[in-house]
Parts: sequence; structure tokens; C-alpha cells
Amino acid sequence: MNKSTKILPILLMILIGMSLACNFSFSLTDPTPTPSPTQTPPTDTPIPPPPTLPPPPTAAPTAIGAPITQATEAQSPQGGVLNPDASSSGDIYYSETMENLDNWSDFLLKGDDADVNFEVFDNRWRSEINAQDTWLYYMFEGGNFSDIQVDLQVENRASNTNFVGIICRYSDNGWYETNILNTGEYFVYYSTGENGGNQLSTMYKGASRLILTGQKVNNYTVICQSEQLSIFINGTEAVSIPLRTGEYRYLPEGQVGLSVSTTSVIPVVVDFLQYILSVP
Repeated sequence: MNKSTKILPILLMILIGMSLACNFSFSLTDPTPTPSPTQTPPTDTPIPPPPTLPPPPTAAPTAIGAPITQATEAQSPQGGVLNPDASSSGDIYYSETMENLDNWSDFLLKGDDADVNFEVFDNRWRSEINAQDTWLYYMFEGGNFSDIQVDLQVENRASNTNFVGIICRYSDNGWYETNILNTGEYFVYYSTGENGGNQLSTMYKGASRLILTGQKVNNYTVICQSEQLSIFINGTEAVSIPLRTGEYRYLPEGQVGLSVSTTSVIPVVVDFLQYILSVP
């Protein structure tokens, strides 16, 4: 084989090798990535707001812990709201509007009229006593009661040593009288009705932090029911005592009322803001 014949295959092999090398170099180059289409995140379907509910009906004023049975205007005496059909627990028998004393009588068990001032304004009764040892009473003239709940809202306007009384089963035979002071003390008294009723015996005495001391508004409830007397102060029961004991004659029924009294600290000024009688 001549020299030219040998060279030709060699040249052919060189050309094939170069071609393969070029193709290999192209396969190592990373292709430019094709950007994927931008995806918009799914949007939540807006939830329509709940329908607006109509406002609840305006409720009538409620006695402490008891629903109201409203009386009609025709049944109501001037100065108060009366429901003669009250019979179920919680039914309100009488609600005082604190506009006048048309349904009440008042008297002094001790003291002088000259030392007592009383006025009605802005649906409140204000009693002011400027002498020591003066006992002022207000009696509701709406009949006698055996089982009754009395709710009283009262505001102290002067001295803390103010005896604010809630009376039940008042008659010529005597009465039960709960006195609460802004000092934090309270008493349950019993009267035999003798000697004009101005001698009271202490059935029970106690103290409670439930009483808001100072010139504050307090809510007092006294329940005379069967042979038990219970006292609630600002919605919480303070004490419950038996009425039928060997020491005191049991009083089955009578009138209800209020009292304001002084001892040695004067003046005493209290405002009665609300008075409600209901079935316990």
C-alpha cells in the first residue's frame, strides 16, 4: 500500500473524531430553562356577612332576681304600678314610682317633726334627719301580706351610720324590721308593738362586705316567707333566720314599710330610688 493510501484513512478518522467532539460539547451545555407560566393563587369566595338581627325588645325594669308581671294602667294607683293578679313566684305585686306618698302613711316613732325633712324629686324620696335618736317610718297602705319579697334601692347621701329599715308583717301585734347601715353592719329587730312599738329586740346582728360603704347606691332585698326571713345585699344572700322561735311570738302577716333612723351620728340623708313588692 502506497503512502497516500495510508494517509486517507487517517484523515477520515480525524474528521469523524472532530465531528463527534463537537456534538459532545453541545450536549454538556445546560439548556436555558423555559419559565413556567405564572400561576395566580386561588382567591377564596367571599362569605357574605350574617344577616343583621333586629334588636331585642326593650325589657321592663326587673326586680332583683325576679321577672316582671306588668300591671295595666287602669289597675295602678297614683304613684305606683299595681298587679292584683300576682300569684306566681317572681310576679310583681307593686312597683313604686317614687313620685309621691299617695299610697303611704308616715309617722315618727321617736323624735320631733322639726328635725325631719322630706322631699320628692327626680323619682326619688329624700329623707333627712338632723337630730339624734329619731325614727322615721313609712308604711305601705296597700294591704297585709304573709309571704312577700321587698326590693329596695337606696343611696346614702351623708353619714355611714344610717339605719335604713325594711319592715314586714307590721300590725298592732308587732313587726319584723331589718336595718342595714352603710358601715357594713345589719340587724334584724323584733317589736311586740307594746309601748307604741318603740322598744325593739335584736333577733340577729351581723356584718357584710357586700354592703357598699360611703355615699354609694345599694340594693337590699328582704324576703318574709313562711317561718323564715332572708336578707340579700346587692344580689347575694347574706343570712336567713327562723322567725318561729321560743323567744319571740310568731307574726303571720301584716303591712310592709320602710324606716330611716339615727342614733348618735347626724345628719342622716338617704334617697329611696326604687321599691318593689313581689311574690317570693
